[in-house]
Amino acid sequence: MFNICCWFKEAITLQHLIISDLKQLYPDTPLVWNGLALSCLHKLRKMQPGQRKDAVARCLDMYSVAVETVQTKEMWSMCLQSHLAILHLREIKDSEWILKTTLTMFEKAIQLGTLSEDLFVHLVKLLTDLSMTEDVERVVSLGIKQYPSSSQLWLAKLRVIASLEGENHEDNLETTLNAALRQVQSEESWSLWQFVLSHMGAEKSQGLEKLMERSCRSITPEVCLPAKEWCLHWTFRQGGLKAARNVYNSLRKMRPISLNFYRLYVKIESSQIEPNLKLIRSAFEEALVEFGQNEPDLWLNYIEMEKVVANDGSRSGVIHQRALNGLDPHLKESLIRKQVMIGLGG
Repeated sequence: MFNICCWFKEAITLQHLIISDLKQLYPDTPLVWNGLALSCLHKLRKMQPGQRKDAVARCLDMYSVAVETVQTKEMWSMCLQSHLAILHLREIKDSEWILKTTLTMFEKAIQLGTLSEDLFVHLVKLLTDLSMTEDVERVVSLGIKQYPSSSQLWLAKLRVIASLEGENHEDNLETTLNAALRQVQSEESWSLWQFVLSHMGAEKSQGLEKLMERSCRSITPEVCLPAKEWCLHWTFRQGGLKAARNVYNSLRKMRPISLNFYRLYVKIESSQIEPNLKLIRSAFEEALVEFGQNEPDLWLNYIEMEKVVANDGSRSGVIHQRALNGLDPHLKESLIRKQVMIGLGG
């Protein structure tokens, strides 16, 4: 009914009455205030430029009243999410004043302690896009203080440090990583490891090898598994095939190992002008010991390698029979179906 009132000039009085009633009936309900604010933008696309600006101003004013009335994190989140959305409306050409209002509202939320972790991250991105470096540093520090276990905010802090120059640049980066790892749950920390590894790799830092080894020896699978893949890939790109083989032989002894680690190594070996079939088969066989029971695609990859790379049809047939014997019964049909689809006969 409220939106219907927006269609007729004669119903403006009724519209104001509805707004007044809703405020009185649900004074502490964030969803009501959010709906009232967004209703100001009804049919925004059909408005003239001047009308659009007025409509947005009414919407933002309504949010200002809302967060004064309902001072909760939920209300502030709805308010600021809408501010960010309005900033990117194509219908609004002059958005400088909206940006100023948005940043002011974010600052108020920070002061009140009502800014959510997710919105801290959004604010950091906004400030970064605006090249407001000093503000980014300040906001990231405040965010970490309020949400010390946030991997996203620690990642933002690492990015800030990486963008700075100075003699202690790398030490500060590793020190910050260590501080983050003491706060962030280890299962959520790979993005932090990955960023520092990638940055140190690009800078060819002296401490890279130690950090690589440390990440690979982590007792957390969410860290050590992707770390081993990262190290193998990086070593191949930087040191070539011989170095990659050495790293592979070293890391394969450090359990656990991911299936992707074996896939990556097989891809590296298979990409050579004269692939070393002995090494490729050895990697496949080792991977099958670990994952063969539940991975029909791994068997298919092995069969395909024998047919395409080794050009050995008899071996591929033997592997097909081994797959039927080695896979869990409910996965055999999947193997056969996929073989037919990609043209790999048994």
